[in-house]
Amino acid sequence: EMMSVVDVVKRLAMSRTDVGFTLNNKWRFPQNQDMLERIIAVMGDDVRGRMLAVDARSGSDASMELHGFISEPTLRRASSIDQYLFVNGRPVKDKVLVGALRAAYMDVMHAREFPLCALYLTIDPRRVDVNVSPAKTEVHFLEPSHVRAFIIKALRDVLAQTLNNRAVQDTVISNPNVV
Repeated sequence: EMMSVVDVVKRLAMSRTDVGFTLNNKWRFPQNQDMLERIIAVMGDDVRGRMLAVDARSGSDASMELHGFISEPTLRRASSIDQYLFVNGRPVKDKVLVGALRAAYMDVMHAREFPLCALYLTIDPRRVDVNVSPAKTEVHFLEPSHVRAFIIKALRDVLAQTLNNRAVQDTVISNPNVV
């Protein structure tokens, strides 16, 4: 039961950095904490310097926005414990979002490994139903394939940019005469 309580507090702490949380004097999340510092406090110090920023808007109408952080491909867990997903500020556990996250990492991570993330999807409230479950942790998107495609593209763009930057750095380090 205590692990369930800790999980709820962590999800709430990730959803609201403007609010402070303390649980059993072990879990402390100060009020107005920087998002990256809150992520480190929740997920552990091993994520420091290994999270990649995500900031994407869909198409010209910007009907969806995705921001937050994902782990670099070499940082992974054996379970999905450090995957924090939010829709319009609400912590959720949604198959569409989890599937999009897994698909984005498909080429860079084994199927039995899980990336870390704190992803915040903002979508027109008319395009998502939050009254699917009594706990309000599940959502139903009116266009799930559109949401999935947007998230996969946004995350793959971030991963590709990171991998390209690393390849350039490796080339410069191995051959300093290349400019």
